[in-house]
Amino acid sequence: MSSVFGSGDISTSDEYLHEIIGFIRVHKDGRCERLLGNNKLPAGIDPSTGVESKDVVISPETNVSARLYIPKTATSDRKLPILIYFHGGGFVFESTTSPAYHTTLNRFTDELNVITVSVDYRLGPEYPVPAGYNDCWEAAHWVASHGTGCGPDAWLNKFADFGKVFLAGDSAGANIAHYLAIRFGLDPIAGITLEGIILLHPYFGGNDPIGSELGKHKKLKAFTDQFWNLANPSGSGLDDPLFNPEKDPNLSGVGCSRIVLFVAEMDSFRDRGLHYKELMDKSGWAGKLELIETKGEDHAFFLFDQFSHNTRENITTRWHLDYKPEPAAADGDDDSDVDLFGEEEKITVEDRAAAVKAFGKKKECGFMLVLFYVFEFTLSAGKSLVLMDIKPWEAVRSVQMEGLLGAHVPKLVPVGYGIKKLQVMFIVDDLVYVDTLIEEHLTVEPTNEYVQSCDIVAFNKI
Repeated sequence: MSSVFGSGDISTSDEYLHEIIGFIRVHKDGRCERLLGNNKLPAGIDPSTGVESKDVVISPETNVSARLYIPKTATSDRKLPILIYFHGGGFVFESTTSPAYHTTLNRFTDELNVITVSVDYRLGPEYPVPAGYNDCWEAAHWVASHGTGCGPDAWLNKFADFGKVFLAGDSAGANIAHYLAIRFGLDPIAGITLEGIILLHPYFGGNDPIGSELGKHKKLKAFTDQFWNLANPSGSGLDDPLFNPEKDPNLSGVGCSRIVLFVAEMDSFRDRGLHYKELMDKSGWAGKLELIETKGEDHAFFLFDQFSHNTRENITTRWHLDYKPEPAAADGDDDSDVDLFGEEEKITVEDRAAAVKAFGKKKECGFMLVLFYVFEFTLSAGKSLVLMDIKPWEAVRSVQMEGLLGAHVPKLVPVGYGIKKLQVMFIVDDLVYVDTLIEEHLTVEPTNEYVQSCDIVAFNKI
């Protein structure tokens, strides 16, 4: 059986009180021995992204803490969305300091251009459910305490946009994000606006098997159910509303307008994710749920393969944290390419060809124009962005896209010197953002001593 959960074999040894093979052992004296998630990385400045992180204490009484991340683009004159992230680990292992989560959240913070608050909640079985949920709820209140600019942390006071708060998590952390959104709907936290939740391969379950749990994943269901039973020994079992959303009478009360739900084709929890979508669609909840499935991948693959195409194209580029409400699509229209920023205008193949003819020849490495450098990157939904340096023979030192529909745009590296002035032209297939994009989403910084000024030039069409 190929799975991130190993063979799926259940221990029959009487050597321990509890043993989940390959993950955790509970000794007869009550001591817990965790076999994964024990390595730690310190906070600091990440050399690959420039993201800075630090650890803060949220509750001295419970020793609950968080690791905060800010992108190197953070400035006090443009507030950034807040991403409150809850790590996975079946409620019994992992932490904010583990290499997988620390490196992943450095990248998420950089690519999404957000302030990230990664919560280090207490784990079972030492602290049974609902301790971890309550810790995360307390962390959300702690974040909200900065809404007036007078909270205990300077980064949140200075850089955070409390009108754009998102809850996110993977596996057990996605379960927590869902639960907190329901709790927020019942008891809103003053000082923050919960825009949406991002659920990455959520760890949901139930007593009755569904979908692949009846067949190829029957053994894995029995294996992964062990985590919940270990973390919640005194609860109502696998049909606890915290674990099985179908049993939650408050499901329609999710306190945000948007859910982005990720599932993976090879994941044994895939059908639970699909079932969750069905439940939300039928619940009467008034928001919008977007389902994104990654083909050929298993549970939480992005933690282990952070530079893969699927991680970039199916995870970070699809979050859209600078989200604005979409206008309703007309009947029969496909709303996947809705223009979030204004009127839609088509850029045709002929327009593109005219640009190439006017400025040079297209090469295999994107567009390399005579006396110009042009860079083309893929956005979500198949759109493309073109950045063009319109000064002779020199490339741009730093062009930074901030929050454009979650696009991943690599930093550009200089190939020469002598740039005296930089101009940028952008074209977006099918969508044309002119004034709004320039005002809100595009910044050009002359970070090289040889670049003395920067201008932005926008064209609807060539």
